[in-house]
Amino acid sequence: MFGFSYLDIINKYYCTEKHEIHKKALLSRLKIIQEKKLSIGLIFIDRIRFILKIAYFPLKLSFGKYHYNGNIYISDTDYDRERMEIRKYKINQLNGKLAGPIISKNSFRIKNIHDLVIIKIWFFDLVLSLLSLLDTNSYKLHFFSSFIYEKNAILLRKPKEIHIFFIARPEQYLLSAWSCLGTKKYVHFSNSPLSLKKYGYYSNLNFVMCGRGHIEELDNHVKAGNIILNKVEIMINGNEFDLFIDRFKKRPKYEIGFYSEGYWMRDKNGYSIEDPIKLSKYLEQKETIKAQIENELLLECISVAKKYKYKIAIYLHPCEERMLKKGFSSPHIEKVDNDFIFLGEKIKGFSNIFECKVGVVAMPGCSIILDRYNIKKPTICSSYKLLEAFNIKYEFTNDFYKPPDIFIQDIGELKAKILKCLKSC
Repeated sequence: MFGFSYLDIINKYYCTEKHEIHKKALLSRLKIIQEKKLSIGLIFIDRIRFILKIAYFPLKLSFGKYHYNGNIYISDTDYDRERMEIRKYKINQLNGKLAGPIISKNSFRIKNIHDLVIIKIWFFDLVLSLLSLLDTNSYKLHFFSSFIYEKNAILLRKPKEIHIFFIARPEQYLLSAWSCLGTKKYVHFSNSPLSLKKYGYYSNLNFVMCGRGHIEELDNHVKAGNIILNKVEIMINGNEFDLFIDRFKKRPKYEIGFYSEGYWMRDKNGYSIEDPIKLSKYLEQKETIKAQIENELLLECISVAKKYKYKIAIYLHPCEERMLKKGFSSPHIEKVDNDFIFLGEKIKGFSNIFECKVGVVAMPGCSIILDRYNIKKPTICSSYKLLEAFNIKYEFTNDFYKPPDIFIQDIGELKAKILKCLKSC
């Protein structure tokens, strides 16, 4: 049916407070995680996949009494052990309490006759999911099945608190827009700019932010109408990766720190190529403009370091570190001489944001800018004007959070910018 959107069904039946921005918020998130337009065949497969996942829910149910350990739960699309430890650490920092994932072995246990209402709720979910077959728009809907599972787990467990950590995902945003009586919700923002997840209507919940950069961004997004707040409490709880940051020494060790984003191994859309065969073929081609800019900035940093006898640390991106383990070599690591140029300290892929006085990064949307801004350390990057000169349309950047004195209009300006920032450090 042309013009029908299942997102309207979601807004009507799952968003506790109806608002037209919900559809825009969900659509913008779906576009971010979708790389290409879907054919009608792939759209049909996606809808069937969505329906089957919901149809499978009753097979997850079990019966009998069960005592849940704790009443604080974590909602996240990524349940790997290390990521979960990071989430638990942040919640413990916030309120000194322990937490665990919503979805676990006993998430769907029927403890008494009253819990049987979940069957009625599931049947309603299933009927609504059938309407997705009428939606022929080019986006995937099967992501929302995880929302259905987490929603039903919350209805059965009745937790006091839910902590949402990946609000940039459509299903996580929907969970923030759905309310369960007696459950307090916390939305934790990662250390990336808010522009990656800006649209939304947020009501009756708590925002947990990384620092002053997020507060400034939020104020500007509210003024622009991208974010609408209703009874939202704002709190700051430090960096997303404090579990690792707290292990770093806070004393500066280098004058300059270059934070690589690994553009030598990223395609034209910015996605890292981590298949060894595909990357080998890709490296035979001419490098992208972004890779050229990144390399030229590093060479200029090295030139400044050698001329003024400064020390410079290079911090590889996690995607580069993964490819090092597969036998590839970053062109940046080849420049390390342990005289003027060193490899910076890292823990579990996270760079030490304290050990260099002035940071340099290629693109303006890099999360390291926000990380260092929150601890009052400058990080220089390309301006939008510089990128436009190379015909680069840089999407998903931070259009609102603009710390002074960090943008360079051309690469030749980097030296003066570094010297100026070092004087004020």
